[in-house]
Amino acid sequence: MSSNGDNDSDSVGAVRDDDSVHYSDGDNNILNGHRRRSASVDVVRRPVFGEEGERGGGESQGQEHDPNSWGRPDSWKDLPMAKLDAPKFCSRLAMFTSAPVTILVGPQKITFNIPKDVLCHHSRYFDCCLNGVFKEARENQVNLEEDSVEAFQLIIQWIFTGNLALPWDLNVPGQVGAILGFLKLADKLDLLGSLCSVTDSLRNILIASRSRLQTRTSCQRTWGPWTPCRGHPEVWQHGTPLTYCIDNSIDLDPLRDNAITAQHIRTAFELPYGHEARSIIVNACVSSYLLTGTAGSGWGPPFKFQNEVDNIEGFSTELLEAVRKSVHLLALQNNHNALVIDPLTAANLSI
Repeated sequence: MSSNGDNDSDSVGAVRDDDSVHYSDGDNNILNGHRRRSASVDVVRRPVFGEEGERGGGESQGQEHDPNSWGRPDSWKDLPMAKLDAPKFCSRLAMFTSAPVTILVGPQKITFNIPKDVLCHHSRYFDCCLNGVFKEARENQVNLEEDSVEAFQLIIQWIFTGNLALPWDLNVPGQVGAILGFLKLADKLDLLGSLCSVTDSLRNILIASRSRLQTRTSCQRTWGPWTPCRGHPEVWQHGTPLTYCIDNSIDLDPLRDNAITAQHIRTAFELPYGHEARSIIVNACVSSYLLTGTAGSGWGPPFKFQNEVDNIEGFSTELLEAVRKSVHLLALQNNHNALVIDPLTAANLSI
């Protein structure tokens, strides 16, 4: 495989235990990441994502494949190469020496030369293009001008290694965007195998980001969370100053650190209805929606993504449905607050 595009990410191996994520610093030093639903996490270096073997479709006898899981493995021959045991992997080594095909990616048409049999084994899209009656089969070339080079690089890394390694200096919004871009292209290419570990990692990144946000304050003044901060005045849409300092409060908008952006929501809603990543993005917005003024609380700024609620088809419906599922567990307390379960973190929200 060759590419004339630049790729600064060096190779990082898979390091996973059950239901956990680890990080590699590029020097083979392993930093334990948080477990799912963790309350805190150290500084994130390079996330390394890999599937557990049982999520690759299941090689155990008699195990029925879940039609709702992502991917389409129904026997060991339909498993991604990276998920095969050593004897079965070696039996299919001829794939790697098959004739290369040319893939042109992005507006600049960055060229990738990849063994044809490997691509066709892992993607129905490439299988149809390169083994059918289409022009791509005659020219031995596929054009993906509308797709991201970065997302395609992750696709190729996943096909050959079963892991994703993001650049160590990528911030949280960048990590979320990269994973969503990968999942969007994987859906288009009908990529073989389960992607549960990737969506789990997306959830874990957002939970870790929120945990860091809840324990961090950048305001060193003595103003309390519900008294005016003259050093960091936040302003409503009508010019009315808020009565709290957003940098000195741990109870306010959990999306204020831009871990999720409007572009993330747009990308998530290009995935099919019911996709796990789409649900994760919606669930990550629930507490923000409830803790801001949009939900009818009468205080606070408007919901950060109100424009997306109004303009992205399906977002408002799925957001309100997620809110309903959270609030149906509501229990009134003696102080007349309501207890709501955050669908992303499973933590209690005091409304």
